[in-house]
Amino acid sequence: MTTSNSALVTSMLAFSLLLVSLFPLIQGQAVSTPYTSSNVLYSKHHFQPTRLQSSILRRELSHKRSTLDHTFQLGKELHHPFVNRLDGSVVAVNATIAPSEVNALLAIRESIHVDPFGALANWSAKANSSYCTSWMGVSCDDMGHVISIELTDLMLNGTLNPTIGNLMHLSYLNLSGNSLYGDLPLDLMRCKSLVVVDLSVNYLDGKLLAGHLYKLPKLEYIDFSNNKFSGLLPEVPQNSCVSLTNLMIAFTNLYGAIPSSLDRCKDLRVLVLYSNQLSGNIPISLGKLYKLVKLVLGINGLTGHIPSQLTSLKNLQILGLDLNNLQGPIPTSLGDMTSLVQLNLEWNQLTGHIPSQLASLKNIQLLILENNTLQGPIPPSLGGMTSLTTLYLGNNQLTGHIPSELASLKNLQFLYLNSNNLQGPIPPLLGGMTSLVELWFDGNQLSGHIPSELASLKNLQILGLGSNNLKGPIPTQLGGMTSLVELGLSNNHLSGHIPSELGSLKQLQLLTLQQNNLSGPIPPSLQNCSFLQYLILSDNNLSGTLPSGFEDVTVFWPSLYVFSISNNKLEGNLPLSLASLNSTVAFMDFSMNNFIGTLSTEVDGSHLSSLRVLLVSYNQLEGPIPSWIGGLRSLQVLDVSHNKLTGSIPQNFGNLDGYKVQSGNVSWNPLGSWNPSGTGFIDMVLTPKGQDISEDYAYIWLETTYMDMSSNALEGEIPTGITDLVGMKYLLLSNNKLEGGISPAFQYMEQLETLDLSQNNLSGVIPTSLPFALSTFNVSYNNLNGAIPIGNQFNTFDMSSYIPRNPGLCGDVIKRPCVVDNVPPIGDSTESNEYQIFDYGSLPPFAIGLVSGFFVVVAISLTWAPAFDFVFGGEVRRREEEKRYVASMLRPQQYGLFKYPT
Repeated sequence: MTTSNSALVTSMLAFSLLLVSLFPLIQGQAVSTPYTSSNVLYSKHHFQPTRLQSSILRRELSHKRSTLDHTFQLGKELHHPFVNRLDGSVVAVNATIAPSEVNALLAIRESIHVDPFGALANWSAKANSSYCTSWMGVSCDDMGHVISIELTDLMLNGTLNPTIGNLMHLSYLNLSGNSLYGDLPLDLMRCKSLVVVDLSVNYLDGKLLAGHLYKLPKLEYIDFSNNKFSGLLPEVPQNSCVSLTNLMIAFTNLYGAIPSSLDRCKDLRVLVLYSNQLSGNIPISLGKLYKLVKLVLGINGLTGHIPSQLTSLKNLQILGLDLNNLQGPIPTSLGDMTSLVQLNLEWNQLTGHIPSQLASLKNIQLLILENNTLQGPIPPSLGGMTSLTTLYLGNNQLTGHIPSELASLKNLQFLYLNSNNLQGPIPPLLGGMTSLVELWFDGNQLSGHIPSELASLKNLQILGLGSNNLKGPIPTQLGGMTSLVELGLSNNHLSGHIPSELGSLKQLQLLTLQQNNLSGPIPPSLQNCSFLQYLILSDNNLSGTLPSGFEDVTVFWPSLYVFSISNNKLEGNLPLSLASLNSTVAFMDFSMNNFIGTLSTEVDGSHLSSLRVLLVSYNQLEGPIPSWIGGLRSLQVLDVSHNKLTGSIPQNFGNLDGYKVQSGNVSWNPLGSWNPSGTGFIDMVLTPKGQDISEDYAYIWLETTYMDMSSNALEGEIPTGITDLVGMKYLLLSNNKLEGGISPAFQYMEQLETLDLSQNNLSGVIPTSLPFALSTFNVSYNNLNGAIPIGNQFNTFDMSSYIPRNPGLCGDVIKRPCVVDNVPPIGDSTESNEYQIFDYGSLPPFAIGLVSGFFVVVAISLTWAPAFDFVFGGEVRRREEEKRYVASMLRPQQYGLFKYPT
């Protein structure tokens, strides 16, 4: 063979090899990847919103997502093998287009009405040739069949189009975290290859298709949580549910009984029916789901006992039956469920003792039994549950001592024994539980001293020991617990001074020491606790003047929310030269001390835009009420009573918008989102005359509106702007020197329940109409006149509402007839001391004498002027006096006309 021929053969051979190598690529398959039936093409195009869009998305979804961050980790089970298989798939360009599936995707796109991030912008007919590789969230196999749609957390708004049933090869459908609404299309049943369906966190409603979906042979994972589905939980048909491992339908509106037929789902590992309206007993058939790892049925209306059959679930790790109406004892056989990691039975009606057999649960990390009616002692054997990180036994009826064996729980972070009947001392050994983060012993009958050993808990953030019988001083060593955020020691018998060492608690946000026997001054070092939000020192024997700098507490406590030093023996000037900075303070109580001087006029009320409660009563304050109080737009409780305040009520009180809230138009807004004492409540008793009103100021309702300026020396008229405060419920102005009349405009204060204007110098008449809600009314000890109105709420008031004093008032209720109601006809006499001539003889002789005497009197009266005046002048003068009296009653008063009853 010649050289030229050899070159030609070699060239032809090389060309042939090149064609062979390119042929698979022309067919749409990579050379390096041999074709198998399991190969899929998975789009890795995940939507990446901008930082601003992500912030908006988080804000919009935070409320819905937060409900899933539960103790039992109700998030999605991401261990599904199909998801893992997709994650390892190969991306390639499809050579085959399935027109019916493209049209189905386009129809799905048309049913989405709002796409705030433009996630589906490239879902268009113009780009249909690349739907598998460039369309957001779409993945295909090598034949161009759509096998996966994943569009999560995109705030898509619209419906789920029935044409989704044309995606016959769809295996993975995840549309969670959007705003889809409407029914689930029955056409979804045509997707026979479905393995995963996740439609959680949407607004889908109607009845569930679960009964149909159970029949899909490959379906392993269902999550319909956080939607608006209603109706019964569907029964499981025979010969169905053959592959299902995860069934999660939480936070919907399902009702009725849990179907016992769920035991047909033999492979079920996760069953979550949390937060629905399910009722009836827990089916004993659930004990046959031997592969269950998680069973969460909390926040429903389930009744009956906890079935002992559940103890057959040897693989169960999480059991949540909380917030139901379960009764009876805790089965001792639960101690045999040795795989348990979390057990939550709180908020039921369980009775009996805590089974000591629970100590056999060596793997358990979370044990929650609080808010039941459990009795007896805490089993010391619980100290052997060494894996425990959370132990909640609060709000039961447990008795006995706190077992020192609990000190063996070295991993324990949260220990709640609050609100029981525990007695005895706090075991000093608990100071060795160095992992503790929260310790709540409040609301018991614990006695003795606070162990100084607790200061060894360097990781402790919350220490609640309030509402016990603890005595002695507060250990100075507590100042070394530098991680403390909340320290609640209220309502005990603690004595001595407040340790200055507490000023070293730089992270402290809450300090409640009220209702003890603490004495001495308030330590200036507390100013170093710059993160303080709640400082409550009321109901002690604290004395002396306030530390320098307390004139403006908003400077060194910029986040202060509640400040109370009431009912002590503090003295000096009231520190209200505050608000040099914009303040978050909502509650300030200086009442029941010995403060003197005037209320400062240097306060900038606009910096106190959050102040809702201001209490300075029972002091010795003088001078006028400053006008800046009228600029407190959020104020709704004001008490300046029992001082020596003078001057008039500021005219700008009509600007107090907090008193204009209509109770029917608001929902409750707590002053604090948690119990601010950590150990009890901030209690204050408001006592308008005639009733006691006990308000828990840990939670101030928006509709609680109270104003007390009584027992001062205020003068002038009641400002007309007061009647603009239409949301006011309690108004007390008694025991002052107020003048003028009572405005008829009080009738427009429709929420008013108590109005006390007694012991003033008010004059004029009582308005004929008052608010229908008024139940307590007092105008006694004034100078009011006229008839007391009748009808409506006036019929509910007795004479103590009007007298003593008010000599000009009349009416049946005070047994003082109104003269204008009984004006006699002319010629008649109603005077009680007039003689009745028929008492002195019989009628015939009297008639003869009367006729004779009549003519004699007429003759003399007509001829002798003095006689004429004697006979006729008295009656004329009396009638003239009556006319003048009626005219005076009809004279226009300051706030309107008096009209006597007809």
